[in-house]
Amino acid sequence: MTVTEGTAAALVEQIMRLQRIIKHVTAHQSPSAEGVGMAHVGILYMLCSASERRATDLADDLGIGTSALSRQISALEERGLLSRRPDPADGRASLLSVTDAGRGLVGAVNAERTQRLKDLLTGWDEAEAETATRTLGRLSEVFQIAQHENVRPRHDGDPGEAPASAPEAAIKIA
Repeated sequence: MTVTEGTAAALVEQIMRLQRIIKHVTAHQSPSAEGVGMAHVGILYMLCSASERRATDLADDLGIGTSALSRQISALEERGLLSRRPDPADGRASLLSVTDAGRGLVGAVNAERTQRLKDLLTGWDEAEAETATRTLGRLSEVFQIAQHENVRPRHDGDPGEAPASAPEAAIKIA
């Protein structure tokens, strides 16, 4: 059974509401990230999942231009939170990795966010939190697939390509 237009519209409304609320609640900087912007923490967080990534690939995933990312990378590198080295396969490109200090910062911010969320969910039981986690995970997967199915222009002028075949995704109501 597929989702009705009304349910999809209500879901869009709730997603937009959640985005606004999260932005407001997280606007206050984590004590661990003093002097490091939350956008920088987000970049480090994305990089922590890989040993190294090309700056252009990261820019594509973030949906920002390579020049904007380059400025942020420089700031993170100056603080010793990120390292960059030339890509041996393409000398014009850089490979980025998070330093131990950067991983420590991400871990501390994540612990603070986890505790903050735990405090906010005092009226929830474990089953509700697990259900929300699964639902948000499924929703994230749908959007991630959609992101990669769309033909996105690359920031280097290459029009890019959609994958030849990407898994189909549909939100289904259980």
